[in-house]
Amino acid sequence: MNQQIYFEKDIVSLTDEVNRLCPKTILVVTGSSSYEASGAKSLIDELFGEYNLLFFSDFSVNPKLEELENGIAKLQDIELDLIVAIGGGSVIDMAKLIRCYVGHHIVLTGSVKANRVPHEQKVPFIAIPTTAGSGSESTHFAVVYVEGSKYSVSHPTILPNYVLLIPSLTYGNPPYLTACSGADALCQAIESYWSVQSTEESRDFARQAIPLLWQHLPQAIKNNSEARNKVMFAANMAGRAINTSFTTAAHAYSYGLTTYAGVPHGHAVSLTLPYFFDLNMKVVQDNCNDVRGEGFVRERMGELLHFFNCTEKTAIEVLSSFFQGIFGEKNDEAKNRITDYIQKQVASSVNLQRLQNNPVKVTKEDLENIKFQ
Repeated sequence: MNQQIYFEKDIVSLTDEVNRLCPKTILVVTGSSSYEASGAKSLIDELFGEYNLLFFSDFSVNPKLEELENGIAKLQDIELDLIVAIGGGSVIDMAKLIRCYVGHHIVLTGSVKANRVPHEQKVPFIAIPTTAGSGSESTHFAVVYVEGSKYSVSHPTILPNYVLLIPSLTYGNPPYLTACSGADALCQAIESYWSVQSTEESRDFARQAIPLLWQHLPQAIKNNSEARNKVMFAANMAGRAINTSFTTAAHAYSYGLTTYAGVPHGHAVSLTLPYFFDLNMKVVQDNCNDVRGEGFVRERMGELLHFFNCTEKTAIEVLSSFFQGIFGEKNDEAKNRITDYIQKQVASSVNLQRLQNNPVKVTKEDLENIKFQ
């Protein structure tokens, strides 16, 4: 499915496209507290104020199945002509899920757990991110939590039809949110580069994202507007990369850190990215997951070392230092929350499918022995 991406200068073109659709009723999915503060409300009023708008924001930062069920129940008998999601990754994911299931009489628990989603998406969908990190606006999967466990549904038709990237919507994001979002994007780009499902196209997206995030994220945290512009573009590139390659071990491990230790997602991923970077550099024939062979993996890892201007021996230190720099004291606080008990809990909860995307086989012992740099 092709996706049309618009930038701020293209708003008139997007407005023309909406007018062509002639929507009678538009569902706007938003965050609860950030909607006005980010400037999202003013933008929605400007773009869609003349239409009949319905709003939905009654869900958590990590959307739960029962919240999805409540949303669908409220909308079941309403004919929607357009869905607009404006917010962070969870907002966009919730809009994707509503779009998938509204109008269908399906038992959601079984459908989500088995990744059986209706493939016919009749309602056009515009995604407008207000954070620069998840890349959800350009991916064909969505996350929802069922009884405390994270599930991801995916299908090419889940991809939003249109994306509008407006960096100024991120200008008011506090430093820690900016760091978490940006770290998520950087880890996505790195993991997509070494993923066993990577392609030349996905690696090209990652090649665009990694240098921009590495150079500009520290300044974006200090609210440099030009840096924030670069980071939003890079985050979208990272999202487009994982749309093909999916994520790998660091992301697989991160969800447990969020569940059991309360570490926000992007920060959680960054805590183990240096460890898995080092593990993947130890690729040999016997532990290689990639059918393209250990030589292919070594070449990709060598290119990543070049991006960060480091060697095999200094990679952990260089990456850990970068994340320490953007998170500061919160990095130490997060690591202090991870007890031996929590680490065992997390190791037992890791998504095995994401581990299979990792270029080097990861054992339970590897997971239990992670050193948080």
